[in-house]
Amino acid sequence: MLSVSAAQDLTLQQPVFNYFQSAHGRRAWAAGYSKSGLEIWTGALQIASDVSPEFRRAGTVSAIPGTEIVSTISVQPSHISRVYVGPDFSVEEEVWVPLDEAAVLLSYTVRTGRAPEIIVRFRPSLNLMWPAATGGQESHWEPHWSGYLLDDPGRQFAAVVLAPGANAHDEPLNVAAPALQREQLAVTLDPHSPRILFAQIPADPANREHATTAAQALLDSSNWQQESDRHYRDLLASELNIDTPDPQMNRALEWAEIALDQDWFCNAVLGCGYIGGFGPSRRNRRPQYAWFFAGDGMVALHGALAAGDLTHARDELRFIAKYQDQQTGMIWHELSQSAPYIDWRSKYPYMFVHADLTYPYISAVADYLRASNDSAFLQEIWPSVQKAYRYGRTLVADDGLPRIPEGKEGADEQDALTDEIALSASWVKSCEDYAHLAERAGDSRATSEARALAEKSRAAFAARYWDKARKFPIQGHRRDGQAMQDRGLGATTAVREHLFSESQIAAVLDQIASWRFETDWGTRNFAAGEPGYDPTAYAHGSVWAFGTADVAEAYWSAHRPEIGWQIWRTLIPWSFLDSPGHIQEVMRGDTYYPQVESVPEQTWSSAALLITVVRGLFGLEIDAEKNTVSLSPHLPAEWDHASLSHVVVGNSKLDLAFEENLDSFTLHIKNSGAAVRLAFHPQIPLGAQSVSASMNGRTVGVQVKTNAEDEHADLELSIPSGESEVAIHYQNGIEVILPGSPAALGATSAGMKLTSLKLEQDVVQLDVDVMAGHDDKVEIRTRRLLRSAGAAKLRRLGKDEYEVSIPTPNVESGSYGHEQVRIELVH
Repeated sequence: MLSVSAAQDLTLQQPVFNYFQSAHGRRAWAAGYSKSGLEIWTGALQIASDVSPEFRRAGTVSAIPGTEIVSTISVQPSHISRVYVGPDFSVEEEVWVPLDEAAVLLSYTVRTGRAPEIIVRFRPSLNLMWPAATGGQESHWEPHWSGYLLDDPGRQFAAVVLAPGANAHDEPLNVAAPALQREQLAVTLDPHSPRILFAQIPADPANREHATTAAQALLDSSNWQQESDRHYRDLLASELNIDTPDPQMNRALEWAEIALDQDWFCNAVLGCGYIGGFGPSRRNRRPQYAWFFAGDGMVALHGALAAGDLTHARDELRFIAKYQDQQTGMIWHELSQSAPYIDWRSKYPYMFVHADLTYPYISAVADYLRASNDSAFLQEIWPSVQKAYRYGRTLVADDGLPRIPEGKEGADEQDALTDEIALSASWVKSCEDYAHLAERAGDSRATSEARALAEKSRAAFAARYWDKARKFPIQGHRRDGQAMQDRGLGATTAVREHLFSESQIAAVLDQIASWRFETDWGTRNFAAGEPGYDPTAYAHGSVWAFGTADVAEAYWSAHRPEIGWQIWRTLIPWSFLDSPGHIQEVMRGDTYYPQVESVPEQTWSSAALLITVVRGLFGLEIDAEKNTVSLSPHLPAEWDHASLSHVVVGNSKLDLAFEENLDSFTLHIKNSGAAVRLAFHPQIPLGAQSVSASMNGRTVGVQVKTNAEDEHADLELSIPSGESEVAIHYQNGIEVILPGSPAALGATSAGMKLTSLKLEQDVVQLDVDVMAGHDDKVEIRTRRLLRSAGAAKLRRLGKDEYEVSIPTPNVESGSYGHEQVRIELVH
């Protein structure tokens, strides 16, 4: 990966536009758009909003708003900085949040020119996160602190805004009355050391002085800033590192790991867990969506597992189990950070509304156990898993498949459904995972019962969810029993779990790969042209990062790697569209632009990017229970190398480096622990012949598995401590390189979409959707000679390289058409 020897190595420069930025700690954060002010949050409490600097030049009266003169924006894991350039000055602002303090620091440095007077303006809030509220706050200037004291009339919450050495400040007009939300305060900072600190302190007046003194200590020390820099260096040095020939991809994956770490938040009352993301306050949503979601947390914990962070994965499971319904066993949906201050369970309908979360909880526990072999944790969590399983069984109908109870929802929050394909697929998987957990727990009866239920539900699945006329799965059934007609992505889990026949799965994947689902920036959740399709809607035609990544993994698991790579790589630019690493939630389905409800920093989007590249592209799965690593890389043909470092299996740590070309695939292994088993199944070029393998120079057995659209060499090896090399050699293989189609912000989709790739005897067949008037090309690499490409134009680029120009379809200009290209090879 890119060097992480110093925090500034990860600095990202952002264009000056209205971009979202944020600085993070475990107990506080500051966030906002570059053309507006920051919001300051300490868990459930918003201390202030619209925090922004102004600059008054010497001899002038009017101040220049900082939002109008932002010149550059830099984002590092530890902090963000913005440079403001005026007529005769340049000032840098840094926004820092301590790792474990409920405080936010803004500091200013004059870089060039004459030092202006720096004024920080803000709206005191002291309000709680949605849906709670304090009803207002009182503001006082405390001269001996050189700062404001904010507290609420009920004396539940308090905060300080400290500006040591302040030259001037606004005096609150109503010292004893609640301030209106629209009122602002301003303070002129010390010209010699301009800085301001926002911090939550105890509401009890007896403890305020001590807490304020502690807050002031943050202003006088830089140790905590150095600690923050060191934290992120250590994070990237200890978690899974991925290196590829694509620097932008490397940086995106680094930031995905950073984002996951920053999304771990500690609420003083509720505890610590992954929050849903970070976004601005919108009307009564304060903010969107920086509270806890069990479903999002389960995606995040799988991201942690992919990164090798077993600790946070385990602790997230504990956090989810903590708020499980102890009577029913149902897993909760969402938990506002303000829940301790209101009757969240009884008066608000959000906590136990989703019936689709209990099954993946069971599977998440099983996934953690396989990765960790943590028997002690299984013993601890087993009663919770048993309750979840019992609840899951209550949803199952006579046909062996679950139904959504009245008053509850599945994943689809827009439609009232009685069942969902994804819910049923999740039930099958959870039964199989529960059987595994029960076996580990020593409950043979529960093991047999769960396996029998899994078999019954598998047998009933296709009959209920396959639409023979449309040759596509039914997404679910409405309360009146009618099947949903729109084609969507609900079948993705069913495809990965092989709940349909191979021919049915092929039909599904052919359709999802088409232009009706695929855009240049990801996969629509409803196909274009369906009755319910709306490209601007949140869930009926938009493009989700999470859904796109999930679809890409389905193609890799189905051994259609070129399509999986084509889909997944569309997400790389998302990492740099807004706040680095914290990927947007959802884009429009017709334009590369955030959908109006999208949250700019969505935890499961960052997690999904990491999960699917690890499990899909590299095919890395760790089974610590069996001391085994499974490795099935589908490396793109345009790569000649890649590596995975810090792969932890029990007490062993592996560094894996790949090299590939048209004649060989080599794996270099460094094992710093005990011997481990390696199930090594790398993709090799289509049609490869004379396949052989060796380990450390000695011949080993290898089998070739030919799938519909790729080939793999299969080896089972024992990897000793120290360094090893596994080499696979072959001849006359064929590789296909697809063009990238990166979208510009605001663009519509126009790139080619591969729907299938096959080699039949001496013919390579490409099925593609292409836009009329668009110049699309594909590159072929092979030692063999290409004879012809039919209507496509064939041009030789070099000794082993060819370019195939795809014919223009006979459709209206600007519309997609389907083309089949057959490329003949010399026998």
